[in-house]
Amino acid sequence: MSDMTTTMTFDEFIEHHGVKGMRWGVRRSRSRVSKASSGSKTTFQKAPSRLSNDQLNSRIKRMELEKRYKDLNKQDVSEGKKFSSEVLRSSGKQVATTLIAGAALLAVGHALSKKLGPDVAKAITGKKLPGQEED
Repeated sequence: MSDMTTTMTFDEFIEHHGVKGMRWGVRRSRSRVSKASSGSKTTFQKAPSRLSNDQLNSRIKRMELEKRYKDLNKQDVSEGKKFSSEVLRSSGKQVATTLIAGAALLAVGHALSKKLGPDVAKAITGKKLPGQEED
């Protein structure tokens, strides 16, 4: 007998990433899928007009309890997250202000250029407007 060695290339390697406990050919029901992906928030199927007063009161109480629980368990925001949020907020305001000011300057320049001429518009705004020739 000859000594045979087998080598596998990357293309020949099969790997499976399935759902743990899932059986071949069996699909999960839609209700099971939605329950697995739903968050902790309570949702109700019936419209409030179709509920009795007791049912409605119990649902309202449940929602109020969940809201209070969420308020009591708020996580403290770290200093780094506070700092980065403030940097993003202030830089966003600065960019928006700059864009608005530029757009306003351009609009005023065009209006002045139409009414008084491009030389006056350049003298007032301090900028050459797009579409004007260099002197």
